[in-house]
Amino acid sequence: ARSCPSVERGGERESEREKERSMAEQGSILFSLVSRGAVVLAEQGSDKTEAARAAPRVARRIIEKLSTANNRVTYSQDAHLYHILCDNGIVYLTMADESFGRRIPFAFL
Repeated sequence: ARSCPSVERGGERESEREKERSMAEQGSILFSLVSRGAVVLAEQGSDKTEAARAAPRVARRIIEKLSTANNRVTYSQDAHLYHILCDNGIVYLTMADESFGRRIPFAFL
């Protein structure tokens, strides 16, 4: 007996969705940015969720208003945290799921 390819693909898609849900429950870093003041030097992000797609816009608003004095700060928006480390005029920013905590994102920065 032959198996139906569309059924197999549907099962594979369901398995991928389960993996994505599992990863989301564990938390993850969804966006990162490096800037000198308000000038973005590099950025990398995910487009898996609406919040991740909005992260570059939100991050730019944050760094425009941020003091570049050496500091560590975290801002929250919805279920995500923007972690920022400023060092000698360079801003390191990452956005992560709130469930990911603060320790790992700051270690990443």
